[in-house]
Amino acid sequence: MLAHSVSTARKILFISGWAGYPELFPRLSSSALFIHPFVSHTHKSVRNLLTGKKWDVLIGWSLGAHICLEALPEVKADFICLIAPFLSFTRYTPASRLRSMHLGLERDPENTLHWFWQRCAVRTVPSSTPSDVKKLAQGLRYLLNSNIDPLNITGGSRVMLIHGRKDRIVPEQAVIEVRRNLSRSLFVSLPAEHFISLEKIDKKVYDQTGTKII
Repeated sequence: MLAHSVSTARKILFISGWAGYPELFPRLSSSALFIHPFVSHTHKSVRNLLTGKKWDVLIGWSLGAHICLEALPEVKADFICLIAPFLSFTRYTPASRLRSMHLGLERDPENTLHWFWQRCAVRTVPSSTPSDVKKLAQGLRYLLNSNIDPLNITGGSRVMLIHGRKDRIVPEQAVIEVRRNLSRSLFVSLPAEHFISLEKIDKKVYDQTGTKII
């Protein structure tokens, strides 16, 4: 652990995962900008935030981590924390599962989302609105088709990769593939599932940067 004094007024960007509503992270610092990809922001606007502004700490979870990797050569951040990152979601998860989720969203969105949150080990079920369904479906279609070239994940930022050993959404192999192509990154394995509490993330980020995110 590095010795730090607590920093204030830092610029923090938190890009959540698919169906990763803000209720999942109620203690996130009010100074942080929270992004729910495809729901609160379009893919294009997320990319613009990543490349158009300078951040002290950038955190991406799952889908959010993938979008960070996609933009990595142009990302402006001193420190990047990627939780359950992957280069291609369908390389380790059958595309048929995403298609089934897409169909489930159309027919029974409430149960589909509850099934997904259960697999993530989310214990406090967030609320969604009917208007979110089309946006969430866009996110699934993006995951079906997005495939990042490993040669393109370069950049000068310090990067920490975090993975939960009991993750049922993103397997360790996917994170190892990212690590293999970011040789200077720090890899942290936690006794956790796909959803990792903000308190655990805060501790790891603070250890490396002296920045509190809660």
